Amino acid sequence: MQKILEKKRISIPAAQAWELLSDLSGPERYLPGISHSRVYIKNDTLVRQMLLMDGHQYEEQFDKIDEVQMCISYHMAQPSPFIYNQLKGTITITPVNNKTCEISWACSYKVPAEHAKETDALLSFIITCGINGVERACRKTKANQQNEPTRVKGAKLITLAI
Repeated sequence: MQKILEKKRISIPAAQAWELLSDLSGPERYLPGISHSRVYIKNDTLVRQMLLMDGHQYEEQFDKIDEVQMCISYHMAQPSPFIYNQLKGTITITPVNNKTCEISWACSYKVPAEHAKETDALLSFIITCGINGVERACRKTKANQQNEPTRVKGAKLITLAI
C-alpha cells in the first residue's frame, strides 16, 4: 500500500472549513476536475458519485463523518476508473486558533509498483489542490457574505462595499 499525507495551515476558521468539507454534495467547489457530484444512500451506506470533467465517474463511500473531531473517512468504491485502487482517505480539520486551522488529508491505495512514483506525485498534487481549493472557496464565500446587502430595521436597503 502506498501512503500520502498532505497538511497545510490555512487562514480560515476551522468551523468554516468544516462547513464546506462536510457538505458532501459540493466537492466541485474545491476539488479540481470534478464537474458534478451527487450523494445518495446505497445499502445503508452514504455514497458520493463524482462525475469528472473528462466524463469518467467514480464513487466514494463514507466510513465515518465525525462532526466533533471534524474528520471524514471514505474509500473509493470498486471498480476504480484509475490505475490505483482500494483508495482509503481521511480528511481532518484541526483548529489552530479562532482564525486559522490545519487541514490534514491522508490516503492509502494500491498501485502497480512501476506506477507508484507517478501516482504518488499525482495524488499529492490533487490533494494539495483540494486543500488550496478549500481555502479559496471559504475566502470566496466570506467575501460574498461581506458584499451581500444588509437590512437595517427601519432603514432603506444598504449595500456594503468592501
